[in-house]
Amino acid sequence: MLDVICLAVIAARHWHQVRQHDQQAEAARQTAEHLHAAYQQASSQPTAVLAQRGRRLGVRVQQRQVSVLRQVLPELAEQIVTEPTWPALAATLADAQVAGHSPSALLAEAATRRELDTATSISDVLVWRLRRAPPTCHCNPP
Repeated sequence: MLDVICLAVIAARHWHQVRQHDQQAEAARQTAEHLHAAYQQASSQPTAVLAQRGRRLGVRVQQRQVSVLRQVLPELAEQIVTEPTWPALAATLADAQVAGHSPSALLAEAATRRELDTATSISDVLVWRLRRAPPTCHCNPP
């Protein structure tokens, strides 16, 4: 729900900017900042739990997730693996694989939904996209 509200506020800001409604655009920008802060606070504990799970993955599983990342996002892989929440993304990809999905296909789909250039933490964005949006079926063959 918070994600829908954020998108609505971003759209409102853009609408006001285009029409040169400076005060309304600024109010929407401030609202977006407050919503972002609320999201950060609400997501910090679940993300920490995921990151802890990711750090406990076996070496081979961790290496497999790094390999998937390098295959799908070669230009961003080294940056992502140095982010503090990379282990949360590794755990998310491992969970997807255990559930019978193709981590490569899901990661590629999540990465192409929208740009990643403005993300403060690419791994956070990818975890959010992978865990929030229902995936199209990218099942591994039995």
